Amino acid sequence: MIQLLSSLALLAAPLIGLGGGLQPDGQSEGPPQEGATVKQMERGAPFLWTIEGPEGRAYLFGTIHLPDERVLALPKVVEAAFGESGAYYSEIEFSKAMELESQQAAMLAPGSTLPDLVGQATWARVKARLTKEEAGAPVTMGMERMKPWAVSSILPALDYLPAQMAGQLPLDHQLYRQAQEAGKTVGGLETVQEQVGIFTRLSPKEQALMLRETLDMLDRFEAQGKDAMQETVRAWLSGKESELLALMKESFGHDEALKKRLEKELLWDRNRILADRISSRFKANQGTVSFFAVGALHMPDAPKPTPEEAAAAAQDQTQKTAEERRKERKLGLVSLLRAKGYRVTRVNVPSTMPAVGAGK
Repeated sequence: MIQLLSSLALLAAPLIGLGGGLQPDGQSEGPPQEGATVKQMERGAPFLWTIEGPEGRAYLFGTIHLPDERVLALPKVVEAAFGESGAYYSEIEFSKAMELESQQAAMLAPGSTLPDLVGQATWARVKARLTKEEAGAPVTMGMERMKPWAVSSILPALDYLPAQMAGQLPLDHQLYRQAQEAGKTVGGLETVQEQVGIFTRLSPKEQALMLRETLDMLDRFEAQGKDAMQETVRAWLSGKESELLALMKESFGHDEALKKRLEKELLWDRNRILADRISSRFKANQGTVSFFAVGALHMPDAPKPTPEEAAAAAQDQTQKTAEERRKERKLGLVSLLRAKGYRVTRVNVPSTMPAVGAGK
């Protein structure tokens, strides 16, 4: 998605699902797995933490918003944590109303078309990619009526469109449905408008730039013999925060102003909001084990700045208040929850898993 693109599968839940409003031409066997099975691809510890505090215990799980069979094959330690929980919270509430709201937010006003907004040259690149991916004419017609940011979010994940059309759900959505069926309390930490609002507040010029950078990123990855979504799956399966941060650095765009704005609003600002809401849900469900599923890129802090970046930041900080400096700290959910007084511990191996039922 945008030239945050591959990173967005680890950031914002409803965006991947926008493809659900499109109809592929014909059937497919689903996304290519690059010749690798779940076992063949390196798999590290899951992005799973325990949260402990006066309210009891909860779990924090870093997800990836894709309907990939390697992603859906969860480690037993995650299945055990999910099974123990009595409440499940994802980034958003997965409902028919949410799906409709996401799709409506992605559509242009009547009479407007994507080629009008981004120009014929960019639109030709979009159509060429749809033809290359064999997505079909109905998809092309559907995207012609979509906002540039929405098309940017769909293009990298086109391979997953047939699987979605066949009813295969992204990981966090599948867990939400399983929680409902098991009678758990379910809910969301954000609204659709809070997530898509980050993009709808961008000007038409900025949205057109986002789309061009998406196309440039996809071209660059292919020139390197890579696939953006497969690289995202690989980074998530690795269980390494360093892999996630490297992917973010590679996939954010080249326009510095837009890059900084999107990174700030999509990641660091949202992290503070998500941490507050996780704490609130945790307290509201005292005595019940809660399971929080949030995009994995929200977990780590930003990588340490280079000496040059640190020097520039130090000079800039002298002009800001303590509150402004606090808000600009690039912290992940793990650090933010620890700052609230919780004990947050990475679950690395099954032996570190509390006994099922313990602490209830």
